[in-house]
Amino acid sequence: MSHILRRLSEYVCRHPWLAIAVFVVAYGIRTNDEVEFRTISAAPFGMNLPPDHQFLYGSPFTFFVGSYYLHHGLDDRASYFVVHLLGVVLFFVALRKALARGLDDEGRRLATIVMLSSPLLFVVLSWIGKSDAYLLAFFLLLTMTASAATQVILCALMVLCHREMGAAVLVAYLFLKRRSWRAIVLGLALGEIALLAYTRVLLSSVPESRITYAVSHASMMWSIFWSHPLLHLLASFGPFWVYVVTRKTLTPAAGAVFVAALVLSIVSQDFTRVFVIVSTPLLLEMTREAVAELTQRGGIAIGGYRLGIQALWPLMFVQVQLAGPKLLWARGVDIVLGS
Repeated sequence: MSHILRRLSEYVCRHPWLAIAVFVVAYGIRTNDEVEFRTISAAPFGMNLPPDHQFLYGSPFTFFVGSYYLHHGLDDRASYFVVHLLGVVLFFVALRKALARGLDDEGRRLATIVMLSSPLLFVVLSWIGKSDAYLLAFFLLLTMTASAATQVILCALMVLCHREMGAAVLVAYLFLKRRSWRAIVLGLALGEIALLAYTRVLLSSVPESRITYAVSHASMMWSIFWSHPLLHLLASFGPFWVYVVTRKTLTPAAGAVFVAALVLSIVSQDFTRVFVIVSTPLLLEMTREAVAELTQRGGIAIGGYRLGIQALWPLMFVQVQLAGPKLLWARGVDIVLGS
């Protein structure tokens, strides 16, 4: 029996996309904001949402893509699924390319398993209907391009996907890498200018902002966090904590990114989603460090043992996610937390 399990582990480690497929079956796909998508895509320059959903106008990228498909023959439901399926495909392509950079095939496979031990995959699959897959894909592409013009475009697109999280990811990346800052700052500025023009000039009326929404829910979110602080820490990096706590050093920049992601996620409705997306630059950096240790030393040092990837890959299936007062787990399992 142990021989069969060892062979199975070795096979999965050679084919990490098989583990991803099993994860999709086990955890499922959750859709969001389908009605709001149809409403905005049908008339992207009209204010047709109630105040408590008007913050969505601050993330217009997918709505304009949806509007394009609506005006080229697709119905609203087909447009919704086409737009977000394309986003997920682009995310996986960009992730594969980003993790393969500078690594051989074995290193890329290790990096895939390590990176997806975080809640990143769970977040992407749980928030179909948001622009998260596009935002993450544009960021991953940003890490690979040397063209300043392309960097500017990708940064602007990230902001158009989500004003606050797009800006936070770019600032986190600058903290960690401190390169291409002119292109990043210019792209960030252009994205913000485009959003200001859209929300303040082109829309029929000025929408309520995410800041207003966050302030109105701040006391509730703080109460939930204060009641379950350890659960929030667990739901931030998830099983990826194994690779975090075994790092010998943590740079001040990495610490600053972690604290910033934690603060932003506490005041948001979607704790794990916001934390994981904002800390993606840190996840990418720590993944490369973990792969180097796995490759050079044959495993991650935990206590007096050194565990190889064959023992660590099942961690990617031990995921939870906090979204407001709910704890999301495997397919269809949602637990409401008390404050």
